[in-house]
Amino acid sequence: MVKKIILLVSAAFLGAGIVMLVQWMRPPTEDPYFFLNPKATTIGDDYHSIETPINLSFV
Repeated sequence: MVKKIILLVSAAFLGAGIVMLVQWMRPPTEDPYFFLNPKATTIGDDYHSIETPINLSFV
C-alpha cells in the first residue's frame, strides 16, 4: 500500500514537472518563425536595433 502511494506521488510530481517544462520551453508566440523578424529594443530614450552596431568601447 505504501509503495503504491509513493509511486502515485512520484508520478504526479513527474507529470507536473513535465507540464511545467513544456510551458517554459514553448515560444512566446504561436508563430514558429518569430525569431526571423527581430523587434527593436528601446532602453530609456535610446533606440537599439539589430542592424546597428553596438559601441563596446567605454572611452
